[in-house]
Amino acid sequence: MEEHEIFLNMVEQILIHDPEDEAKQKLYTSPWIRHFITMQEFIYVFNKKPEIGDHYKGLQIGDWFSEQLPLFNKKQLSDNQYIHLARMIPIIDRKLSLWGSEFTTVYLYLLRTEFQSFGRGYVIPLQEYSIRQWIKIQQKNHRELRLLPSEIDSLESIPNWKWN
Repeated sequence: MEEHEIFLNMVEQILIHDPEDEAKQKLYTSPWIRHFITMQEFIYVFNKKPEIGDHYKGLQIGDWFSEQLPLFNKKQLSDNQYIHLARMIPIIDRKLSLWGSEFTTVYLYLLRTEFQSFGRGYVIPLQEYSIRQWIKIQQKNHRELRLLPSEIDSLESIPNWKWN
């Protein structure tokens, strides 16, 4: 068995191994938990945060995760779902290599321009859009509650940052 399969089996055994607790059995066989466990495995295997469009094991795991963030931020998940996702946020936080590198590029550009120019035409390496477009995407994601708390904190650390 491959390492990620061992990891998934271990997670499922930990979550499901309580035959006396019928409520727990029902919860951990729910589609939400299946997506959650698959998301955990995705993060472990690919070492990155799930993004919209990411598929894994037949599930649209990036879309699912993106749908969970607004519910998480508005506290509209069940208590158990909220707890599971809250435990994963610090792990997901550490997987933000692409977002973090883009943020660093934006921040360094703004630092060079003394935070006066918000990226007219400057293209972020590895992506096909300008810093201004990247900022607009982050503002839209914020309105839709699709940013992690650490992403919000990072963006708010930019002098003169505005959400609109």
